[in-house]
Amino acid sequence: MINIDTETKNETLIINLSGSYEEIILTRPLSDTVKIVETGIQQVVLDFEKVHFLASCGLRDIITFASILEKRKIDLVLRKISKEIHEIFILTALEKCLKIE
Repeated sequence: MINIDTETKNETLIINLSGSYEEIILTRPLSDTVKIVETGIQQVVLDFEKVHFLASCGLRDIITFASILEKRKIDLVLRKISKEIHEIFILTALEKCLKIE
């Protein structure tokens, strides 16, 4: 199960994830994404420091979330990804599509 904690710093929404990312969470409900735009957020950071597992549905979730944000001209940054999870992004070529720090 994935746990989510959020905080806002200036125009950045930081989403701290922890646990096993085995479910669709970021794209439900989409109305929350609209709220991000309405608050003036310019960037969303997904912090993976405490994520120890990423399933395929988690990848799909991240791609969908990135697409939603891109349409609204909001930057998405993935941070503190473990070596093992980073390998998934390399194997799927998603590291070329997503900003990973």
